[in-house]
Amino acid sequence: MFDQIEILPLGGLKEIGKNCMLIKAGNDAIMIDCGMGFPGNDDFMEDDFFIPDFDIIEELGINLLGCVITHGHEDHIGGVPYLLQEFDVPVYMTNFPALVLAERIDRFAVYKKNIRTLNYKHPETIKLGDFTIDMIDVPHSIPEAKALVIKIGDYTILHTGDFKYEPGKGSPFTGKIPENIDILLSDSTNIERQGHSESEESILGNIADIIENATGRVIATGFSSNTTRIGNIINISLLKGRTVGLLGRSVNTYMQIASELGHIKLPASVLTDQTKINRVPENKITLIVTGSQAEPRSVMKRMSLDMMKSVSIRYGDTIFFSSKNIPGNELSIGRMIDKLIEKGADVYYENTDKIHVSGHAFQDDIVQAFKDVHPRYVVPVHGHRRFLDLSARLAEKNGFSSVVISDGDMLCFKKGRRPFISHTFELSTKVVSNGESDLIDFENIKERKRIAKAGFMTVMMTVDFFSNELLAAPRIISAGIANAAKMKQIEREIKDMIEDYFHDELADEPIWKDVEEDIRIMVRHYLTELTDKKPVVHAIIVNLD
Repeated sequence: MFDQIEILPLGGLKEIGKNCMLIKAGNDAIMIDCGMGFPGNDDFMEDDFFIPDFDIIEELGINLLGCVITHGHEDHIGGVPYLLQEFDVPVYMTNFPALVLAERIDRFAVYKKNIRTLNYKHPETIKLGDFTIDMIDVPHSIPEAKALVIKIGDYTILHTGDFKYEPGKGSPFTGKIPENIDILLSDSTNIERQGHSESEESILGNIADIIENATGRVIATGFSSNTTRIGNIINISLLKGRTVGLLGRSVNTYMQIASELGHIKLPASVLTDQTKINRVPENKITLIVTGSQAEPRSVMKRMSLDMMKSVSIRYGDTIFFSSKNIPGNELSIGRMIDKLIEKGADVYYENTDKIHVSGHAFQDDIVQAFKDVHPRYVVPVHGHRRFLDLSARLAEKNGFSSVVISDGDMLCFKKGRRPFISHTFELSTKVVSNGESDLIDFENIKERKRIAKAGFMTVMMTVDFFSNELLAAPRIISAGIANAAKMKQIEREIKDMIEDYFHDELADEPIWKDVEEDIRIMVRHYLTELTDKKPVVHAIIVNLD
C-alpha cells in the first residue's frame, strides 16, 4: 500500500508540445507519453526539436518501469527513441502509433524490441509493477487516441490524453471509467475557445465548394496524421470528378498505415507517382501534399520556393490549408502563403474560411468532462500557463478542486489532504538537431545563432614555444563579417595587431591558453568596434616542434 503518489511533468505543462509526465509511487514510476517539442523561434534551425529532460529520472534515483503512449502525434511519441537510448524499458502503445514510430525508428533498430503493441480495438490491461493502466477510446484528430485509467494502490488517475467531444455522440468518459477518480489530468489545449467542439462534418460543405469551384488544379494540405480529413478530401474530389494524388512522405505514410489497419479505405485510383500525376489534366487533379506548417522539406514549402519544377505553382491553382497554425509557426506559414499568392494561386486557410475543426475539446466540453468524470482534483495538462490557469479557474467555478503545476513541479497527493508541490526541479533544455541521435549542447545552439547574425573568425598562429616567437604570419579564416574587399584590410590590421602583441605584450613565460583568450578578446573587440557586430571569434595557437 502506498501512503502517497507523486506526479512530475517533464514537458507539456507551460508549453505546447513535448508532452511527458511521470507518475510515481514509492521509488517506482511510469511515464505517460514521450513527445518532442518545436522551437518556434529564430534561436534554432528549422530541423531542431526538443525532447524531455530524462536526466532527472536518474538524478532522483527513480526506477522507471515503462512508458505508455496515448496516441501517435509527434508531440506525444517523438521522444521515444531518445528515451530508449537511456532507459531499457518497455513502451506500450496501440497499432497506429507503433507503426508510425516503427517508420521513424529505423536508425534506432536496437530499440524495436522495447515497443509493446496493443490491439487498438481491445487493448489489454497494462501491468507495470504495482501500476495497472487501462486504455479507453477518445475522439481526436488521429486514429486510436486513448485516455488512460491508471490505478496504483488505493489511487485512481484519469489522464484524458488529447480528446474532444463529438457533437451528438455523448461523453467519451461516461460509463467507461470507474467511480471515485482521485485526479483528472485534463487536456487544456483549447480551453480559451468558448463553446462546444465542432464536428468534422461541419466543414465538408465548404471544402466541397472550394473543390467544385476550382478551374485549375486543387492543392490541399493539412496535418498528415489527420487521416479522416484527408480521406474526406479524397472522397469529395472523386465525387467532383477529380483524380487524387498524394505527394510527400508523411501523408503517404500515415494514409498507408491507416489503410492497413482499416481506419480508412484508400481508393485504388489514388496516385502517388509524380510522373503519373503530371499526366492528369490540371482541371481534373487534386493534390494532397505535406507542408501545412511550412516545414522546410515539405512539398508545399518547396513548391512555394520553386524547388519542385514538375509541380510548380501557377496562375489559376486553388490551394487550401485544412489546418490551424501551430503556435510558433505563424510567421513561416504566413510567408509561405504570401509566396503562393504572389505566384497567382487562390489560397484559402483557417483565418479566411471555415475549413478546419480542431481535435481538442473546447471550453464548454472541458467543463463537461469535469462533470462527467467528477474527480476529487483537476490537474490541467497540455498548454501554456495561461491555459492551465484558466482551466483550473473553470474547474473551481464549477465546484471542483484544482491544482496548477508546471514542468519540473513535483505534485504530492495523499488521501484526505490537498495536493501540494513538494519541490520544483530545474529541467534542462535538450535539443536534437537535424534528426541526429545525439543531443547538442544548448550553448552550441546559441553560438550557431551568433554566427548566423554576426559571422565568425578563426585566427590560427604557429608559435615556437622555446623562443616564444611567431613562425609565420597568422592565418585567418572568416565568413559573414564584411565584404571581400573590406575583409582584406581587416585581416591585414588583425595580423599587425597580433604581431605587435607578441612583440610588446607577451610574457616571458606565457601560459598559452591565456594568450589565446587575450587574442580572441582583442580581435573580437576590434571587430565589434569596426563593424558594430559581435562575431564568434576563436584563437588557436599551434606549437611547431
